Amino acid sequence: MEKKKMPGTELVQSVERALDILEIVTDAENGLRLNEIASKINLKNTTVHNLIRTLAAKGFLEKDENNVYTAGERFLSVAERSANRKFQARLESVITELATELGNATVIISEMSGYDVKVKLRMSPEQSGIIQRPEHFSMCPYSSVSGLLFLAFSDNRDAIMKNYPFVEYGNHIWKTEEKLFKHLEEIKGKGFSSEWNTAKEGFRIAVPFKNYGIGIDIKAGKVSKERQTEILKILGKTIAKINSKGVSK
Repeated sequence: MEKKKMPGTELVQSVERALDILEIVTDAENGLRLNEIASKINLKNTTVHNLIRTLAAKGFLEKDENNVYTAGERFLSVAERSANRKFQARLESVITELATELGNATVIISEMSGYDVKVKLRMSPEQSGIIQRPEHFSMCPYSSVSGLLFLAFSDNRDAIMKNYPFVEYGNHIWKTEEKLFKHLEEIKGKGFSSEWNTAKEGFRIAVPFKNYGIGIDIKAGKVSKERQTEILKILGKTIAKINSKGVSK
């Protein structure tokens, strides 16, 4: 006697097979031909051909001139959007945890976008618990610890400085390019950017991860060397936590 399946447990076989094909093709470094796909999922070429034709028509697979199938632009776009949403949620979790742990600090997550340092997320003591998402806020690469962080580590330093002429944007801060370049080398040597103006109160520091930077800004009061070291350790643990979760951006 044939065993009946519980209602709601039936799977659509064609969808199962199509998903298997997507996974197999995506995992193949150099793509696969039709017969190779059919062999891997133990189906007839005609059956696989119909599934592949549908997937290709919808943009989830692509075929080159050698009849090799690879992941299509639409499939890659869907996967990227999903990854970006998860990455954004992780950044929001990170900035919230840091702001809570540090208390009196403004926490900024920035990104190098073209030749501009864009603030992606911000949380400040004045608006505790509220994540700000500035849409058009860029930082000068010469006058903020986050800007200097990207300037130090960027492969496009010349282009950034051409977009932000030193004479116009940086001369009043650094006086000479030699002083600026010396400071950038110090940043590269330390692996982080921190406040260079000892006359300022508070403490500012930024550390890199992937194409991003996490910046901390404590505006007022004297921050002891011990506290500065502690903040750097907290940031180091934060970066390690992000990396351990497989952030790929």
